[in-house]
Amino acid sequence: MKVKKEIKKLLNIDIDIDEIIFSKNGLRKHILKRKHHDSLKYFEEIDNIIKNPDYVGSSPRERDISIEYVKSYEDNVLVAVKLNRKKSVFYIASIYIISEYKLESRVKSGRLIRIDETCE
Repeated sequence: MKVKKEIKKLLNIDIDIDEIIFSKNGLRKHILKRKHHDSLKYFEEIDNIIKNPDYVGSSPRERDISIEYVKSYEDNVLVAVKLNRKKSVFYIASIYIISEYKLESRVKSGRLIRIDETCE
């Protein structure tokens, strides 16, 4: 998986790194530890969420570059991606469900941007 050039441009990410990696076992353990059990049913959709998000944004809490990909299914599924500068890759840090209220709030605040067909 890769971070699309259009997404990087939209989020003002100016870095040559675009590869996204993740450990299925490590991510699954993280999800269970954080009690995000409801997001497990979307585990096999991670690739689709990254390739075809409905919204993208960045977490203001992260010190380094991060990307939030959101896809609306039956639930709004957020995939959190962070940069590992030492390894020169992005990695999937978490996946969880966000409520419709949180989604709308993040769009309204500008934290998330709705993706249209021009970025696909």
